[in-house]
Amino acid sequence: SLEFSPRLGHEIRQLEFELDTSVVTDTDDDVETVEVELTPVGIEFESGDELRLEIERTHESLDEGFEIFEGIDVPADDYDFTRVRLEFDSAEKRRFGVEAFVTGGEFFDGDRQTYSAGLSWRPNALFRGGLEYTHNDVSLEAGDFETQVGRLRADFSFSQELSWNSFVQWDNVSNTFGVNSRWRWIPRPGQELFFVFNQTLMNEDDSLAPLYQELAVKLVYTLRY
Repeated sequence: SLEFSPRLGHEIRQLEFELDTSVVTDTDDDVETVEVELTPVGIEFESGDELRLEIERTHESLDEGFEIFEGIDVPADDYDFTRVRLEFDSAEKRRFGVEAFVTGGEFFDGDRQTYSAGLSWRPNALFRGGLEYTHNDVSLEAGDFETQVGRLRADFSFSQELSWNSFVQWDNVSNTFGVNSRWRWIPRPGQELFFVFNQTLMNEDDSLAPLYQELAVKLVYTLRY
């Protein structure tokens, strides 16, 4: 990883130029995946907003094919593909925040476009809410498919000792809603109590049917000596 981040001041606080590389091999040292990510320019404005352009080059060596979507297989082969990503993140200080990116380019033996947008709301120190939607449009030699994922979260911080975080996620592939809700209480440093509720709901005939429910309790106690 190489990074150069000069500070400018005025309207543009900092620029970012970065190169990240990762190589994954199997136990015989044969290369499976090579990823090179180049950031030709990233801009952090004085307001805290950020804008970034990234170029990703990927090599995948598949010894075995796999099913990437129902009825659509990616065959075993060596693949090289390039993708470009443009991303914007608004400053954390804003009451209403925006996170968005668009990615497009090659993908295995075809291409893929990804669009994602998220909104956050911080009316006060007690509450933070968020809404996010991601859409993938994939076209391969074996067929085309689309995936959609929606997320909704609500985080309450009643105090430094007590918080409640909830998360709901839906996707069009499984057509289910996943719910995660967690209470966390810290009566004193080194002691924590968690109540966690998980549930999966199937969307059928315009109604929701529970598939899975779980309630977990976790106690953390630190012994000092």
